[in-house]
Amino acid sequence: MDGQQVLGVLSPFSQEEYQLERELKNIINRIIESNSEETIPRFADYRNYMTYEILITNDV
Repeated sequence: MDGQQVLGVLSPFSQEEYQLERELKNIINRIIESNSEETIPRFADYRNYMTYEILITNDV
């Protein structure tokens, strides 16, 4: 328990952020372990889960 308290004081991340990171790593590991030829490329392509905006900086 003492080690966790020291880690919390020295770390810029909250306990909630560490929990989210662990959950994300578990999800990624399950995707990799599934060895699915369909699932892995779908999750590897960032365009499937990120949103973008196109900014026009020139009227022409």
